Order: sequence, then C-alpha cells, then structure tokens
Amino acid sequence: LPPGQRPHWVLADDSGLLVDALGGEPGVRSARYAGPGATDRDNNRKLLAALAGVPRERRGAEFVCALSLVEVPARPQMPAEEVLTAEGRCRGEILLEERGEGGFGYDPLFLVPALERTFAQITQEEKNELSHRGRALKALRARLGSLQSGPLKA
Repeated sequence: LPPGQRPHWVLADDSGLLVDALGGEPGVRSARYAGPGATDRDNNRKLLAALAGVPRERRGAEFVCALSLVEVPARPQMPAEEVLTAEGRCRGEILLEERGEGGFGYDPLFLVPALERTFAQITQEEKNELSHRGRALKALRARLGSLQSGPLKA
C-alpha cells in the first residue's frame, strides 16, 4: 500500500503440527520447534528424534490451520472487528524418515494415509485440496457470503 493508506481487510493464518504421541507438540511452536533460527531440516530431525522408538500405530498427527479475516477500522484508535474465522485440519502420520522433494516444513514426514504419499510427494493441486490450509481457505470462502459490506461483497 502507498504510505499513509491502510488496508480494508487483513487475513491472518496460524498453522501447526500436532503429534499424538507428543501430547500435541510441536503445536504452535512448529516453525521454531528446534529453536530460534532453526531450518525445516532441523525441525524434522528434532521431531524424528522425539519419536524414536514410537511404533507406526502411535505416530498419528494432524496439521491444523486457523484463519481470521479482520476488517481494519477507518481510524487507528478504533478497535479492529473480527469478521470471520475458519479452521482446517488434515490427519496423517509421521514417517520414520523423509520422503519426497516438494513442499516445505514437515511435508516430507507427513504421510496422507489415503494416498500413501507424503505432502512432499503430492502435486500442488492435491495439497491444496487435502491440506489443513486448503480446507481452512475453503471454509472461509464459504462464509464470505455472510459479509454485507466492503470490497469482498459479491
């Protein structure tokens, strides 16, 4: 936006990986699981180490995405008003080792049982359809019709 202009709407996304055998860890700390400045590979190594010795049937996991669409008030001193929220989830399991070259983050470890492939092995179209973020966006899109004003009105 040009200086001095404010957006009319803001969309926020928070996603995380919840691993059953770890009591929901890494959860909200998924991006920083191995510490500040950790790489995806660092986080994956730490996750595999935490699950060492855990059998396949106990390696269930779930990606969760929460979205919030907020209307920005005309004046900064006014409180923001939350307009819509949506959530998406995708169940899977954590493998013993990485598979696939695509995606990012925990994608090479997250197996989608129905496909017997990881998020790193599927196409972008498949991931958009199945992923937690794709499902959250679909849910949010379905709710957009409830907006009565603003530039998002169809």
